[in-house]
Amino acid sequence: MYRPGSPKANKNGFGLEHRFVMDELMGGELRDDEVVHHINGDKLDNSIGNLMAMSRSAHMTLHARGKL
Repeated sequence: MYRPGSPKANKNGFGLEHRFVMDELMGGELRDDEVVHHINGDKLDNSIGNLMAMSRSAHMTLHARGKL
């Protein structure tokens, strides 16, 4: 997603759409230790109902247990 000037964007102005969507949903920015989980496992589905913010460790645990 093109968002020049955003701290999450790279030098060309692009960043990860799911992180931008979650930032807007939360009304602020995700912390560095937070990740966005795609509930249905489809990483192209960045709809609000498919995204959940969680800690990096909780996300790793979720995937280690074989749950999307």
